[in-house]
Amino acid sequence: MKLVSLEIKLQPSWESNAGKYVATVEYETRQSTVKLVLDPSVSTQLLGFIGPVITQAAGKAAREIESNIVGSLEEMKTPAIELTNSPV
Repeated sequence: MKLVSLEIKLQPSWESNAGKYVATVEYETRQSTVKLVLDPSVSTQLLGFIGPVITQAAGKAAREIESNIVGSLEEMKTPAIELTNSPV
């Protein structure tokens, strides 16, 4: 079995388990696809476990974006070198 997707979403007010997180896990085998809906208490625990990892990755991405923006601004301050054809 190979994990195909993991989705955790907050249930809307019109669905069962309204206001709770529900995770759906999908696996694939050579013959079929297996889709599981996890209990809201398990889904909340899962989100609590992966939340810090997601936050860390998002922080790293934000720092990289900031660095790229600063680099781009510095690049703009450097005057461009113009090449001209001058007769000799």
